[in-house]
Amino acid sequence: MNRRTAFEVDSNFLRQVYFLTWVSGISGTPFLAFFFGLSIGASFGVGSLASISMLAAMEFAVRKTIDPNNSVRKGKWLFAGLTSSKYVILLLALFFLIRSEWLNIYALTVGITLAQLIIMAKAVFITVRFFCRGNF
Repeated sequence: MNRRTAFEVDSNFLRQVYFLTWVSGISGTPFLAFFFGLSIGASFGVGSLASISMLAAMEFAVRKTIDPNNSVRKGKWLFAGLTSSKYVILLLALFFLIRSEWLNIYALTVGITLAQLIIMAKAVFITVRFFCRGNF
């Protein structure tokens, strides 16, 4: 058995983040809707969809940027354009959502930060596992 001596992120990290974000969004939406009301559940669901789409857009932008066929200059402009368009679309969607009557801003915020929260939880898990093995 190979013993790890450093913090490592395996090759399945991003796949696990996608999976956990989908599972959390799909299971959290009806749970919140049932216990706290339809507007909270729907707001969380919309936020979790925004979270997963922003993560997918960032992965797409990074993959297109590091394409070996691109020059460095083209890669920088491509990355800037893709990430800027992602945030413009998010701001437009938030503008129309905030104008609606059913939106719960707190549940939407938690849904939007869902992927980041899962990444932080996985980082804490990796750190705890590292120190519990006595690798320090």
